[in-house]
Amino acid sequence: MLNGPCSLYNNINIPSKGSDFYCFKEKIEPKWEDPLCANGGKWTATFPKGRSDAAWLYTLLAMIGGHFDYGEEICGAVINVRGRQEKVSLWTKNASNEMAQEDAKRESHSLRLAI
Repeated sequence: MLNGPCSLYNNINIPSKGSDFYCFKEKIEPKWEDPLCANGGKWTATFPKGRSDAAWLYTLLAMIGGHFDYGEEICGAVINVRGRQEKVSLWTKNASNEMAQEDAKRESHSLRLAI
C-alpha cells in the first residue's frame, strides 16, 4: 500500500529546499472553493527554516495510515516554504465539527513537538 507514495516521496525535492506541496484526498481540489473544503477549517504548525521536512513526512504518513481519529474530516495537507519560516497545514471539511477540529489541532501541535 505504501510503495507508491514512498517511491514518489523518495524521488522529489524535500520541501525545505524551496518546494511547496499539497496532498489531498481523491476528488478534492486544494482550494477553498472546492465544495468539500468550502465550510472547512485549517490548522497550521509553523517551523523555522529547514525544520519542516520531518513534520511533512509525518503528516503524509498519518493521512495515508489513517492515524487521525476523525480522518474522514481531513481534506488534505499543505506545506508552504517562505523566507524564514515553513508551514504545514491540515485542511478539514467542516469547521463546525468541534471534535474533528480538536483532532487536527492535536495533530498539528504534536508535529511541533516531534521535531
